[in-house]
Amino acid sequence: MKRLLASAAIVAVAAIGIPVATAATASAASGVKITPKHLSCPSVSAGSELPCGSITVQNTGTTLLNIFSFETAGDTGQFVILPGCLSFTLGPGADCSIPIDARPSTPGRFSMTITIFDNAAEVIGKVGVVERAT
Repeated sequence: MKRLLASAAIVAVAAIGIPVATAATASAASGVKITPKHLSCPSVSAGSELPCGSITVQNTGTTLLNIFSFETAGDTGQFVILPGCLSFTLGPGADCSIPIDARPSTPGRFSMTITIFDNAAEVIGKVGVVERAT
């Protein structure tokens, strides 16, 4: 399992720097909606890269929501998580996207789980991602 903090994003499990959001505190008045809960990538040839889609994070609460860090588990080296709204503060009603690409190194079926945390280290959502490489 790999956990990255606010100043990083994953590209095939290697961290790259992205700007850190201003401090904000999530409270009981914060709510979050993450869609989709499962993301299926189109079939892709091993050794190539293809966009799978995006995970959308929406603040459904009435206070600021700080997307602070995330963990990945599974076949993490077969996917690319592009800088999106990681290390990002969302105001009430705002949303942002986390783009995911498939980049399999060999043929097969691969899966990964992404767990997203707020600045209080509370889980705000999980998303499963799968791909099939030929």
